[in-house]
Amino acid sequence: VVAPLPSCVLMFKQYLPLLFPEDPEVLAVSQRVFDPFEYLWWRHQSGLLRTDFAASLGRVGYHQPCHLRAQGLGRGARDVLALVPGTQIELHEGCSGHGEVYGLRRRTREASEAIARPVVQKLQASQPDHYGSDCPQAARQFAAALKGLGAPTHPLRLLRLAYGI
Repeated sequence: VVAPLPSCVLMFKQYLPLLFPEDPEVLAVSQRVFDPFEYLWWRHQSGLLRTDFAASLGRVGYHQPCHLRAQGLGRGARDVLALVPGTQIELHEGCSGHGEVYGLRRRTREASEAIARPVVQKLQASQPDHYGSDCPQAARQFAAALKGLGAPTHPLRLLRLAYGI
């Protein structure tokens, strides 16, 4: 099972087994859930990933979400996208400040923006051709603060662009 949201992968891999530790079916599912780029990197290491890319992505500002870091999944999207010739990945680590609804609430919005500011400033300074995050909430948080960089692009869409699809 490939789940495109880091929080969903975290739920299936780590939290559900804690809630149902005696259920062998829950354990079986948790062992077969993958982040898309975790799965694609595994295919690459096994010699099964097509790398006949049709287009370069240029400079990509990539934010690795905390839900991926919490799972110890490494930097799958960065590593897979770096396989695309002529593509430079700039890893931007740090909190997006979104925290599910934290960034949406009026009383915490200002603090949320302050938390995201270091990543926003790095993205703004680097002026990438594309930027994004595996986490849609984080990407929206950055997009709200970035002026002139356009909309964020999910790493799976970037991969699709690289393949010319």
